[in-house]
Amino acid sequence: NRSDFQQKEQDAVNDFVLTADDVKDKVTVREKEIKRHYEKNLESEFTDPASFHSRHILISLKADAADEDVEKARTKAEEIHAQLVKNPKQFAKLAKKYSQDPGSAKKGGDLGWVSKGTFVPEFEEAVASLNKNELSEPFQSSHGFHIVELIDKKEAKAQPYESVKDQIKEQKIIDKAKRRVKNQAENLLAEAGEKTLEDLAAASDKTIAKSGLFDDKAKLNDIGYSFQFYKKLQGAIVNQKGLYTPMGGQNYVLYEVVEIKEPFIKPFEEVKGNAEFYALDEKRQKVADEKLEAFATEIKTSKEFDNLARTLKTDAINASFKFSDQKIAELAVST
Repeated sequence: NRSDFQQKEQDAVNDFVLTADDVKDKVTVREKEIKRHYEKNLESEFTDPASFHSRHILISLKADAADEDVEKARTKAEEIHAQLVKNPKQFAKLAKKYSQDPGSAKKGGDLGWVSKGTFVPEFEEAVASLNKNELSEPFQSSHGFHIVELIDKKEAKAQPYESVKDQIKEQKIIDKAKRRVKNQAENLLAEAGEKTLEDLAAASDKTIAKSGLFDDKAKLNDIGYSFQFYKKLQGAIVNQKGLYTPMGGQNYVLYEVVEIKEPFIKPFEEVKGNAEFYALDEKRQKVADEKLEAFATEIKTSKEFDNLARTLKTDAINASFKFSDQKIAELAVST
């Protein structure tokens, strides 16, 4: 199994990093740009949406419920509604007792504050028709029958320009800085064929870093975890220059490949511990497979199966599944 102990190709690069922060101080954002952004995005970005606070009692139904089950659920909801009409103060008590929404039942049916449009259309329509502290008639949605009480509501409210203009300006600066540093990095890469990496770094007032040899499991100072960068370098040659953008798009790494070390089998002394572990694990697996095959041959009845489980000091698990199931939950395995 020598291939199990093969070291992947390793690469080494010299690099320097350009960041959006390098140029933020050179970016200008005018007042009219900020106002234009505010006006254009007032509704989508700078308006707190209409919201409401409600509680409900749900008598749940399956999507394919029979007519008889639908009528039973409707009757149950109407009975609970009648109790609430007589005594609205018992809403929380009845929700804890009857509601089949596990998330809210234990909280007395309380659904908290949510933005308008959060729930299914039937629920939204019912809430929209209610005044504060008013109770709805039972109504049906895809989840079953609901009884809703509107506790409070807030209308949509625009945030004043003065309260958000600094936030808009900062985001504009970041966006412009990103574009500027991207253009700078691409322009430097275009010059890379005629200039050394040292020349490019000096022109950008940057210092070159040296990575040392690495594979796809390393963590590099300028790049972070190397997996994606390592993939980009596959097929590269020594002295090749390139541009790499780590996730986030604010940093640009200009690099030059300075060494490529071909794959090799690691010395035995270096992998001895792992080799011994794998060999022992393989033997254990072989013994386990042989025992499993023997058990499968010997066990003929469910009683014999239960006896075997007790002998092995474990529990027999009952699992039900269909051919089309992708997972068997009870066994925590994929089919």
